[in-house]
Amino acid sequence: EIDGFFARTVIPVSWNRSHDMDRTYSPQQLADEVIRDPRRKSVEKRWHISKDGKWKWKGDTSSDELCGHLFGYYCYYTFAANKQEKKEVADHFSKIMDHLIRNDFNLTGVDGTHTKWGVWSPKIINNDPEWAPERALNSMELLSFLKFTYHITKDEKYQKEYLKLIEEHGYLENIKKFHNTNPAWNTYFDIYMALFVYPPLLSYEDDPKIKKEYQNHMDQWFNKNKVTKSPFVNFTYNLLNGGSDELNNSIFFLKDAPLDLVDWRFDNGKREDLQVVRSPILEVLQVPLLPPSEYRTIRWDRNPYHAISGNPAQERDPVYWLLPYWMGRYQNLIIDESKN
Repeated sequence: EIDGFFARTVIPVSWNRSHDMDRTYSPQQLADEVIRDPRRKSVEKRWHISKDGKWKWKGDTSSDELCGHLFGYYCYYTFAANKQEKKEVADHFSKIMDHLIRNDFNLTGVDGTHTKWGVWSPKIINNDPEWAPERALNSMELLSFLKFTYHITKDEKYQKEYLKLIEEHGYLENIKKFHNTNPAWNTYFDIYMALFVYPPLLSYEDDPKIKKEYQNHMDQWFNKNKVTKSPFVNFTYNLLNGGSDELNNSIFFLKDAPLDLVDWRFDNGKREDLQVVRSPILEVLQVPLLPPSEYRTIRWDRNPYHAISGNPAQERDPVYWLLPYWMGRYQNLIIDESKN
């Protein structure tokens, strides 16, 4: 193990099969990978044995895992944890942040280099053209990581690093470009990557000028993405702003989403009542947004506009529904009428 580096997945050492298993690449395959993706990091040994010999853990951890962990720790720390559990969260997350600080804000794996997507370093984010598409979002992510860690540890070193990124490396200016990027850089999942990192920034920032920047940023994000009618987007925005925006659309989604979690294949591109377009994501064939009962089983990192999608060999989990539902219940935007 590496101090402060957390695994993508952990499984018992006795398991002989897993998703994304170790593999080898021929020189020709490596060349093909680089042609398709110049930033490709072809990792042959993804799985490693823990020191106690009981577990296999998967490396090459990416930025989306850390953003998801941040959101989970924020919610647990804020709404559920007792004093001892809060200390455990602080101890754990500060180790991750210390790892990033030691490695110039990169998530560094067993090979001593940054993982494919675990990059927040000013040297790379601000200067490498290959990372220009990630500059705005990754800047916001790192500011949120540091703000959360400072809040839960009260250790000034995290606040100093946070302010240094803003004052010396322009990270607050970087995030303003998140809504004005090249259309070819748009990725649907970035809606939710931003969602994961807004809460610490809006909840813990006490400088009025900086907080106003974050509030304006989230307002733009919400006004742009409320067209997706996502209860997760809507209830997160309402949680941080105390409103009830888009409540009817959120309720409709939760009522219309099917209980069947098999990822049945949909081909809405054949429907004569729909026009196939390349919007909102340029690289994908899409149709106008449909009710959730008319497109593939939902995961928030999957584009619901896809014209053709689905894999009936797999069954999805219900977290996509349960999380926004209980967010709505917590905010009293969804009422249990049986208790009236």
